[in-house]
Amino acid sequence: MYVPDAFDVEFLEWLREATERTWRTVKERTLEDYRRAGVGGVGWRTGTRWSGGLTDSEIDAIEARYDLKFPADHRLLLQTLHCTTPRMAGAAFTDGRIMEPIERPGFYDWLHDEDAIRAALSEPLEGILFDVENEVLWPPSWGPRPPTAAARRARLAELIAAAPRLIPIIGHRYLVSVEPHVVLSVHQADIIVYGRSLRDFLLMELEWLTGVSAANLGEEPDTSRLPFWGELIG
Repeated sequence: MYVPDAFDVEFLEWLREATERTWRTVKERTLEDYRRAGVGGVGWRTGTRWSGGLTDSEIDAIEARYDLKFPADHRLLLQTLHCTTPRMAGAAFTDGRIMEPIERPGFYDWLHDEDAIRAALSEPLEGILFDVENEVLWPPSWGPRPPTAAARRARLAELIAAAPRLIPIIGHRYLVSVEPHVVLSVHQADIIVYGRSLRDFLLMELEWLTGVSAANLGEEPDTSRLPFWGELIG
């Protein structure tokens, strides 16, 4: 199968066609499927599609609203495809250990998913803070470990504010806002490179939809000098 090499509109239109072709016939998991398996999760819905691109003025307004700057590739993704619709559907256990239906965004809708996006933007701080308090995480490079939880939170917030922004893409996958523009999977302080570029990430994340193997994409770029995050990448 021909796959455009460059990250450009041709590649993104190929991605649209390949994914939507599979989404048209994908079988959704039902609540009973999740209950029988005993494990929650979310999946794509039948008929999922890309919403269509945003205008430059819409993207500029989003950048101002969230105080961030999309890298060129991410901006092109938003201009061409933007987000997936409808939301992903699945199931999760409630406090009473009863599995109930849930919905979550797929690729974030930057016009309408404000609560989910703001939660994703704050998640790296909250997740790493959990490990700070429960796993006694505190690298020497962060300076002396503050004596109180409030002071540790303030110091960690200061470090993350000074670090390159992590821009949410889908779930807990983030594009680093500076070179190298790798995609990170961030779960508390468990941080790994999930794509050496946005293009590689899309091929990996959507591999079963496109039918194109994402294997052998090449070596990961050196992230050791990436401020703050480089030290945590496993």
